[in-house]
Amino acid sequence: MSKNRILMVFDNGEQRELIKEKIDEEFRDEVSVEEVRSEKALDQLGKKRYDLLIISLHKSPLSSEEQPGLAFLQSVRQQGKEFPAILFLDYVNADTMKELRGIPECKYILEGEDLESTFIRLCTEALGKGEGKVSEQEKRLDVEIFLDLSKGQGLAVFSGVGIIFQWPNVALKIDTEKLDKLKEKSERVEKHDDWLLDLKEIGEELYEHIFVHNPKFFEYFYEKKGEVGGLANIRLRFGVDEKTHPILLEALYARAELSSDYWMLHAPIYRTVKDIPGMQYPLYQDRQTLEGKINCLIIEGKTSGLWKEGDKLGGELEELKHVTTECDKIQECLTANHTKFRIDQIKRIRNEDVPSEKSFKEYLWDELEKDGKENRFWHIVHYAGHSHYDRNTRKAFVFFPGRDPDPVDVDQFAKELRKVSPRFIYLSSCRSSEQDFVYALAACNIPAVVGFRWPIDDPMAEKFTEKFYKHLFERRLLESAFLEARRNMYKEHASNKIWAAPMLIMQLQV
Repeated sequence: MSKNRILMVFDNGEQRELIKEKIDEEFRDEVSVEEVRSEKALDQLGKKRYDLLIISLHKSPLSSEEQPGLAFLQSVRQQGKEFPAILFLDYVNADTMKELRGIPECKYILEGEDLESTFIRLCTEALGKGEGKVSEQEKRLDVEIFLDLSKGQGLAVFSGVGIIFQWPNVALKIDTEKLDKLKEKSERVEKHDDWLLDLKEIGEELYEHIFVHNPKFFEYFYEKKGEVGGLANIRLRFGVDEKTHPILLEALYARAELSSDYWMLHAPIYRTVKDIPGMQYPLYQDRQTLEGKINCLIIEGKTSGLWKEGDKLGGELEELKHVTTECDKIQECLTANHTKFRIDQIKRIRNEDVPSEKSFKEYLWDELEKDGKENRFWHIVHYAGHSHYDRNTRKAFVFFPGRDPDPVDVDQFAKELRKVSPRFIYLSSCRSSEQDFVYALAACNIPAVVGFRWPIDDPMAEKFTEKFYKHLFERRLLESAFLEARRNMYKEHASNKIWAAPMLIMQLQV
């Protein structure tokens, strides 16, 4: 069996030796590794074909850029050499992300990240891309779509496993006026009795606008769909900003040549917040959570009654009769299957456990502070309770129990949760996928969130939650568990908004 060929371009000898050691431990005789200095690398790349470049440069004779490794890789691409690459970077920002999206088959790792959980995974993914190295069953197509309403243009970025791309990026034509109308229509769906009709109309218009009006993209997409064996092996991710996030992108309703109904019932559709870099992997996408044990924190925010924001009356929260039952079922399932699911620690925060001298919020903040200092990280955080989003003031709250409901700004909630490094947060509450929730959590380096866009019946939320976690621990893949839970709820409750309301957001690395 021929070996995969890796070329390392480093200017740090100590780091180079560490990386070589990790590669040898993981791949042994499966790869051959060569080293070259940056000033000779382009000549070397002209002589041989490599399966993977690994680049870490802090200074480069080719460029005075602040990111010399990125500048070097761009110079490689400009000469027509499109090898898969892993790039070590000191930092990433919006400009860096934009540059990286224009480089096919490039992944990055931040200096100081755990090599076990990040670097080896990226190597494994990259070395599996070559022709003949992946079986037909393993082929997968990933399509990321960006719609820029401010510029009237879009971009589709193709990647995947086991397929080769002639055009990794395809420009899209965007009709800003039509998308603005779709946004307005999306925000009115919940208020209509004929919401299913509205949903289908939005989905059909999205399909027409993105696919039909961009024939080059459609033809290329259709060709790649055939190569991977259909919709079941496609993942679609929308990069959203404040203007595009309100659009019901998940409603995409394809024609018969793709599917005869909603795409979200056949393939994972999820979102990422544009220009906020993914700094760590979501649950079950790195070695630590795939092979290690999982800790789960359950926050039971059962409360009802009038609530105030300062001295101003905010509104009234109805009683959520199923919150305790929902939390009971999650805890019982995790406890009963702790060996099968590799569950280590389970903690549940309830109002009855809070000491009389503290508020629920004070008690929770203290527990998160203590857990963070003791390096007890909660990979899954499940919040069940009320949430509120005011479109006029663009303020978002979750609510904690007390004498009266205690509104907690989502920014503060996210910052406190960051202390325990969640890999996934499930917000079992109404309007918890509104942009303030999503942006606050993404900005605090929380890589995956499930929330709901509309008010949902309490018992329906409980059913969706139960199905989601069942699939999550069996499949160990967030997007697959999310898809299966949606399918189950559609099959059983097609006329209820529960199957259309959930939204999955993941801040993936490029």
